[in-house]
Amino acid sequence: MTAPTDPFSPLTATGEPYIFPIPGALGTGIIISSSREISQENQTSIKNFIHSFEGVLSRFLPQSLVSHLSDPGFLDRNGGIITFPDYLSPLFTICDDLYTATDGAFDPCVGEDLVRLGYSQSFELIKAEEPIKIYADLSGEGSTRGKTPGERNPEGRNPKERKKRKKIHRLQWESLRQAGPGSTLTVSQPVTVDFGAVGKGFLVDVIADKLLSTNCGSFTINAGGDLYFSHAGAAKAFSKTLPANRAFCPDGESQAAANQVALEDPEDSKKALGIVTVDRSHEFGCSLCASSTSRRHWLVEDQKQSVIRMNHIVNAINAAAADNVIATWALVENQQFSTAWADGVATALFLCNPQKLYAKLPHLEFEFFQFFTDRSAAFSPGFPATIMDMAPGAKKY
Repeated sequence: MTAPTDPFSPLTATGEPYIFPIPGALGTGIIISSSREISQENQTSIKNFIHSFEGVLSRFLPQSLVSHLSDPGFLDRNGGIITFPDYLSPLFTICDDLYTATDGAFDPCVGEDLVRLGYSQSFELIKAEEPIKIYADLSGEGSTRGKTPGERNPEGRNPKERKKRKKIHRLQWESLRQAGPGSTLTVSQPVTVDFGAVGKGFLVDVIADKLLSTNCGSFTINAGGDLYFSHAGAAKAFSKTLPANRAFCPDGESQAAANQVALEDPEDSKKALGIVTVDRSHEFGCSLCASSTSRRHWLVEDQKQSVIRMNHIVNAINAAAADNVIATWALVENQQFSTAWADGVATALFLCNPQKLYAKLPHLEFEFFQFFTDRSAAFSPGFPATIMDMAPGAKKY
């Protein structure tokens, strides 16, 4: 682990010179920058934890615990009562809250729909422009992008058309949570569960908590664009469920109290829609997460030989792919499990209006930015960004 020599490296902008890369973690890779070197022992511990985490929650690993939820024999042997590691209880609670806030549109059981719609393997193995043949009639599903402008509505272009779509008949998240709060799921029939909408952010939070118990000083975690920034000058616990011993940076090693992050244009990765200024003065740090349909998309050919463009953000109520909002950002500051929340909210902003999230998640303070297919935008008054390139019509909520 060495300080970078490239002065134009985006990581040097944080003022944290030591780089700890973890290639391939969760598919996107993770990069940690810190003001002090992370010991080899702690690096190994973090890598081992990531491996363990994927072994529990990755639906792309056949032997993971979450993959076994689709195995009738496994469910039968366990009586349908599946207990996950205790540290995942907060993750499941966040899923509970987002499921309720979106009236079921956000649902980890959407993994069943993603498999049915062709996303059955790691995305790196999917050929985006080669239609995947599936045995289903996708009438009313998939992206309508490029057909009609439609109305600006994250829940679907046409509410009347949305009502006509058939609901998907499979297990829903609330049925898996019959045991109540905790890390136990009740699974009455095989189902594919996908925690991708919030799992990566949660992993970042757990890694952050582990780093806060080391002597690495301030740090930034970049997990494929999901970002966690520790307090600029000190490390302090934010999790009540993990060890509470913490190390603090001497005042002389405090880093910049703010960092800037570009909002990548989803239609041109060489451009930015704006610049966010991230405040690093918060005691428990802050998180900025993004989600976009610009990268994970593919074509499917259904039984009627209709070719439809799909993406990885799917409304769990009707299996309709997001097609009006094309990119979102969510900022959560000074809150326990801030990256998991920011990760989940960034997805939920494709599925329902932000007003609904604010109303149904009163305990959560967040700022957001939505970018639409017509290059207009909507954002919260407190979103700390300078906006550069968009169509007229940007509005604050």
